[in-house]
Amino acid sequence: MEAIIKLPEFIDVASRFGMTVELIVLFFFLFSIVAGCLIFKKTGNKAYKAVIPFYSEFVLFRTLGMSYILPIIYTVTRCYSLFISPFLKTPVLTILMSLTGFVAGVIMYMKKSVRLSDYFGKSQPFKVGLIVMQPVFLLILAFGRSRFLKNDLNEVKDE
Repeated sequence: MEAIIKLPEFIDVASRFGMTVELIVLFFFLFSIVAGCLIFKKTGNKAYKAVIPFYSEFVLFRTLGMSYILPIIYTVTRCYSLFISPFLKTPVLTILMSLTGFVAGVIMYMKKSVRLSDYFGKSQPFKVGLIVMQPVFLLILAFGRSRFLKNDLNEVKDE
């Protein structure tokens, strides 16, 4: 009988824990959207462009003066993996496209983070933090006093 009594308590604790985790994830998701909009405004773009998938990457890459080739490779490989590969029976091509997309995504993520921190005049430790814990450091960029330095060519280190 004790097991029957402890089961509802366990379910209650588990559901409260799950609800807490969901609220924390929702909180970070909403703040990430707001941070993206504020960063886009600081870079001189319209804030709504930050919430459009794929397009926001192209706009940010254009703003940071970077090549479009990585976002194009990433987008094509992701679309292939999501929409085409489930219907094909070619595992080699699917693996190759997935690896290409993964490598392009990692390179794109790291280059974008470094360039973004350069254009905001941030230090090397901030670059590492932006790569390792991007949501937290994007909030720092968005809500902090830093300003976008793209027009100040002497202050920005070009790669």
